[in-house]
Amino acid sequence: MADISLLVLLLSVVFGALYIASMYIAVNTDPREPPFVSAKIPFVGHAYGLLKYGQSHWKQIDAKYHLPIYTVGLLRRKAYIVTSLDLVNSVHKNYATLDFTPFVKTTAQKLSGLQPEHLKLFDKHDGREGLSEATITGIEAALKQSDADDLSVPILKEIVPVMEAVTSQTGPCKLHASLRHMVTLSSSIAFYGPQNPLNSREVEDAFWVFEENGSILLTDFLPSLKAGRALRARQTVAAALTKYYKEGGHLSGSALTRARYESAASYGLGDEDIAQIEVPFMFALLNNVVPAAFWTLSEILTDASLLHALRSEVVAAIHQDSPSPSSSSSPAHHTLSLALLKRRCPLLLSTYHEALRHRTSFSSARFVTADTTISDGTHAYLLKAGALVQIPTDVVHAAPQHWGPDAAATDTRRFTDPARRKTHPLAFRSFGGAPFICPGRQIATTQILALLAMLITRYDLEPVQAPLRIPLQNLSMFASVPPPKGDVEVLFREREEWKGAWDFEVGERGLQWMLESG
Repeated sequence: MADISLLVLLLSVVFGALYIASMYIAVNTDPREPPFVSAKIPFVGHAYGLLKYGQSHWKQIDAKYHLPIYTVGLLRRKAYIVTSLDLVNSVHKNYATLDFTPFVKTTAQKLSGLQPEHLKLFDKHDGREGLSEATITGIEAALKQSDADDLSVPILKEIVPVMEAVTSQTGPCKLHASLRHMVTLSSSIAFYGPQNPLNSREVEDAFWVFEENGSILLTDFLPSLKAGRALRARQTVAAALTKYYKEGGHLSGSALTRARYESAASYGLGDEDIAQIEVPFMFALLNNVVPAAFWTLSEILTDASLLHALRSEVVAAIHQDSPSPSSSSSPAHHTLSLALLKRRCPLLLSTYHEALRHRTSFSSARFVTADTTISDGTHAYLLKAGALVQIPTDVVHAAPQHWGPDAAATDTRRFTDPARRKTHPLAFRSFGGAPFICPGRQIATTQILALLAMLITRYDLEPVQAPLRIPLQNLSMFASVPPPKGDVEVLFREREEWKGAWDFEVGERGLQWMLESG
């Protein structure tokens, strides 16, 4: 009985301390700041909600309070959650004091495990930009020097043999795992060159173990004790990258790979340190492309009429050299034109947009570097220096006031009808928000839609267990587009009329996908 009483006392003390800490944040809210929304569990409640539900936690809060902006306590820091797009527009305009770049430093530090003595390199010094800003500048410069199609084609050229190796298996394949392998190998060979460090299946698997378990490193919950698998996997990938750099593999890599290496080396970092920094970059390269492809393909495979319509649409983007696909003589040669894919496949692009609208789950984040006032034209709110700003995509993408009364429904044709698209220019946020919009969105979209166009044209994907049951989304993962919790098994059956050699071509240059953006 005494032990139980002692336990109750200890729990009361802990809960009381948490409550006092939570109230301290609430009491220290300036009346000009957004209203404070407390959590059920004081002090740690919102942080726990994010760990358990991911960014959909804010969707639950929005359903209860319907506030345009509010203040919460995230452990030791104050955060402002912005759901009104008029206020989001004001956030965008105040980019000088509501800055994204500090998150690059924090994320790179926590995910890379870079030694503390190197962290000062991320800060501006003697007029020189920090390493994170220099890296972003280098990436943007490399992207501007090359046409997006020039950067996409090497990836697509590698997709063909990888796809054929995966689909030639006689038994069932796990769909998400198959897409993951196709994207990982084709992207990494194109970016890292012939000495690609991810060419080893051990290293490839280690990267995805790190991706699946590394989010705990972004928290303050004793990551060294709780993320053993992620830390071991990160070490495996970093060791492979170190070997790659020491052997000069980057010299045969893409312009982006060389630019990142040269930028980091100019700050005095050695190969081992550069390898550590490169591991988080692989997240940007791979971890959103794979689930975006999976969720788009899921929409297609669960709607027979959509699959039929898309196959008819994609045919218009394919050149067929003689003999024709219907000939019984030697195999035909099929060339998928990226230009025609962009011009003639609006339903494919709409399906992609709708999949992203429903499956994107992240918050655009800003750090308040100085006291800033934002306004929706009617109400003004003070944002205090040192706080965070988060714009939850889940809330914006589900709002009927932006997407109509059927906002909760999936309509893959939504984006083909101008009258049914978003009613606010900032309502689609899967690629971020101005001025920090994903610089590689055109390349990623080309990679995803060209892969899917070829896949659904060449193959019938038959579920091992019919009907096809798509797994739930793993919303607890810290990813812009969280992956599925499980997988589904399918059989790849090559369609007789589309057998033969396959290739990609750019076609007319300068064309871009008509992507929605915020």
